[in-house]
Amino acid sequence: MDDTLHRIQRHFTPRNARLALTVIALLSLGFGLALRNVRLDHDFERFFPTDDPELDRYLAFRERFGNDNDFLLIA
Repeated sequence: MDDTLHRIQRHFTPRNARLALTVIALLSLGFGLALRNVRLDHDFERFFPTDDPELDRYLAFRERFGNDNDFLLIA
């Protein structure tokens, strides 16, 4: 473990700054391109499996008291 860490650190010295910046830029570009495919789904019913008792409890709550999706987000 220490030997591998020392080998990696040896490549990221000021002498190899361009290599380090290139590796970081390529990794950032790759992650950025993959991030385009990320989709967020805020549907609470899809969060749980269909046979989950918590989903049944939530559906019963929603049927009795109505929808609880009213909220205020302040950032």
